[in-house]
Amino acid sequence: MSREAKISLIGLANWNPDLFDDFNWPDAFSQDDDPLDKDAFLDELFSQTAELEILYPDPALMQRLLASWSKVRLPVWNHLWETTQYTYNPIENYDRTEEGTDTDTHSGTDSFGNSVTHTGTDTNTSTPDTAHYEAAYDSVASGDSDGLVKSYQDTGEIVNATVYGSAETTGGTQTHGHKITRGHGLHVHGNIGVMSSQDMIKQEREIAMFNLYDTMIDEFKQRFCILVY
Repeated sequence: MSREAKISLIGLANWNPDLFDDFNWPDAFSQDDDPLDKDAFLDELFSQTAELEILYPDPALMQRLLASWSKVRLPVWNHLWETTQYTYNPIENYDRTEEGTDTDTHSGTDSFGNSVTHTGTDTNTSTPDTAHYEAAYDSVASGDSDGLVKSYQDTGEIVNATVYGSAETTGGTQTHGHKITRGHGLHVHGNIGVMSSQDMIKQEREIAMFNLYDTMIDEFKQRFCILVY
């Protein structure tokens, strides 16, 4: 029994060298530093599909379908690539930052009903507390039970302003108004204990195995190849 001839992707590319000219490449293939290489991708694609029959053996039709398919998949490929560029600590699973400003305003009058303020300004800036560190529950270092690293910063400005009223009488009792504005910040991060550092390292290894080349090639084979060897 004779075996029917089949056309592979390499055969189509040899027939039509412009097969991928209209292909929509993810940003990672077209940046200035070229983190991903088009020629390397095509070489790997041809290699992995060499034994597979192509679903559409017409070179012109295949070129058009490749352009349309890659345009549809492009947002997904770009998003997948962005996930490889995140910056984070792989053995921390908690990161919270708080910022806020508290304002406390008081007014006052003298015993004759006049508003009392003062044109002078006093400024007081607090010194930030030094950061202290607390070890995770499974760490060999000693520390508090929540296993978080906490950095405190407390900066503020205290302003006292008093302007005397237009009518003053000797012997009057004066109460000065004041306004206090204080800013504060808190950054809490670390391992809260729901997962050990060793488990997070295992997950990080799985992330390291992700490869956009392989993802795109697998999608191509599912879409354009007859997966019968």
